[in-house]
Amino acid sequence: MGLLPPRPLRLDSKVLSRRRLKKTALAAFVGVVGLGFTVGCVFFAREVLEERRLWNQGTEGRVLNYSGRVEESRLLFLTFAYDYKLDVSWMDARGARRNGPSRFSLMFKPIAKDDEPSLRYDPSAPDRFVLSWAALAGFPRYGWPLFFAALALLMVGGAIAMVRTERQRARALRMCAEDGEEVLGRVEKTWQYKGTHHVHYRLPDEPKLRKYQGDAPLILEREGGQRVLLLRSPRAPDGLYLVEADLRSFELSPEERVQIAGAVQTITLTG
Repeated sequence: MGLLPPRPLRLDSKVLSRRRLKKTALAAFVGVVGLGFTVGCVFFAREVLEERRLWNQGTEGRVLNYSGRVEESRLLFLTFAYDYKLDVSWMDARGARRNGPSRFSLMFKPIAKDDEPSLRYDPSAPDRFVLSWAALAGFPRYGWPLFFAALALLMVGGAIAMVRTERQRARALRMCAEDGEEVLGRVEKTWQYKGTHHVHYRLPDEPKLRKYQGDAPLILEREGGQRVLLLRSPRAPDGLYLVEADLRSFELSPEERVQIAGAVQTITLTG
């Protein structure tokens, strides 16, 4: 085929360094967000466990009255959080009247309108009390640490996957630049979303549908259809490298770029 210069191809170290820095920073950001969700998970888990411990070991008090407000958090048409901020007046086991705040959050399910709370407190520190609305809420209450744990795993796992994927891509690029053979994959579907290009394609020697997302790929018109240009090293047949439309990873002379531009007809990605 010979669309690209003979192998080995020279790699542009500056472009690759900028990409590596960008991807490392992005993975680090995602990882930090994941650690933030981990902190949130620990915070909510400690809060829920302390409520259960106080309910199981505390002394029963009697709620006299309460007032406050509930703030609802909505996503699209779904209310996913009910944040209660209450001031509670109650009586301890000795008949002393006490007042204090109660703050808690429930997922998806609010407190029933006809439900009246009971209360238990720490006799060694009477200002520490818990309402049954929080201690006995079940999943709407302990769902929060589970929710944050899931987000933490997703973010940290995503950061690790990003680093691993980028290493595999860099390795495939180095190998393909040394001895990669040019392959044209048959394009099945292409689209662009928020600056990221997506391509579904098949190699000529296998029926498997492969997927790519990233920078704009080099797509040609060949044999009455769209073809995407790839490099495949005989040392790692699965280590494919999909060539970008601007050939940014390769250090090419102006003459070489002119020759390549004249040899291909670039197709604009459509939905």
